[in-house]
Amino acid sequence: MTLRHGVSRGGAVSDLARAGVDHQKAFAAQLGSLPSEAMKQRLMIMLMGVWLSGHLWAASYTATDGRDLSGEPIGFSNKGLVMKLGDGSYSPATPWAQLSQETLKALKENPKARRFVEPFIQLSVAERESLSGLKLPEVSRLDRPTGKVGIFGMLFSSGLGWFLVLLVYLASLFAAYEVALYRAYSPQVVCGLAAVLPWISQAVLLAIPRAALVGALGGKAADALPPLDAPVEAATEPSVPGEVPPAGLSGEPVVLPPGEVFEDVPVPAEAQSPLLPDTVTYSRGVVTFNRRFFESKTAKFAKLVPPEDARDFVLLFRTSRGNYTTNHISKLDQGELFISVPKGNASESVKIPYLEIYEVQVKHKDVA
Repeated sequence: MTLRHGVSRGGAVSDLARAGVDHQKAFAAQLGSLPSEAMKQRLMIMLMGVWLSGHLWAASYTATDGRDLSGEPIGFSNKGLVMKLGDGSYSPATPWAQLSQETLKALKENPKARRFVEPFIQLSVAERESLSGLKLPEVSRLDRPTGKVGIFGMLFSSGLGWFLVLLVYLASLFAAYEVALYRAYSPQVVCGLAAVLPWISQAVLLAIPRAALVGALGGKAADALPPLDAPVEAATEPSVPGEVPPAGLSGEPVVLPPGEVFEDVPVPAEAQSPLLPDTVTYSRGVVTFNRRFFESKTAKFAKLVPPEDARDFVLLFRTSRGNYTTNHISKLDQGELFISVPKGNASESVKIPYLEIYEVQVKHKDVA
């Protein structure tokens, strides 16, 4: 009885032990399955976050030439924008000026790119007014010509065009006046031709030799002017009543009576007339008035102390502004000269441009 009871008791204990082991295995299985599911959920959440973060940072931008730039912006510098492409490579730096305004405004939200893109963003009129506090008024503008009107139609379609045409026309008349002074023509005739044929008449008059048109345009022929280096003719000595000339009126020598000798009889001072040299005249068209001309022809008058043979001579300048008489040229420049003109008890310096001179005379100071 005791043995049987012990055996049955041992079998119950073994059954209980077997049931406890099974329960522990089932509990362990449950415990092992719970962490694996949680791990899977965490892993899925991490993968989803990585995928979402990649899509959030990746963007598509547009360049000014129409190119699409897709990738993750990772580099910002003065050279431009560097992007990480989908294959893991990096794009070359795209200059900021090549990005569209929409792209620049989108990149402005990135703190790292803000200081690089702000100088390239074009502000609208409303944004400028809001930043400056000033309201720009409307400006009245000229109406543009419509259709194919040509250059003449555009010139005569507005007041400004008429003003420009009038300005060019007056410039043509002034050019004609200068041509008349340069070629020694009549200014009235040359300006009249320029009024009918502006700019064309001046070019024709400069191209044709002066000798062919000097009579028709009121100029003075060159052969009518005295030669530049004309010799000074000596004046004949006057005869005094009662004086016996050394030769007869016919050129034959006078025969004196025997014993008489011919003696020179002095001429009274009131009967003497001064012997003045001829006036030398230089006219525009025959000569060219410039610095080289005055340095060669009137060099004696440019000295501070004139030589002995030039002290009794003066220069007469006939210009478009008036006539000036002087005996000293104080300065010679490329475009004008300066002369000393008497003024009261002193003298003043007068500037005369070469283009305004149409005649210069070298004459004695006593010649009227």
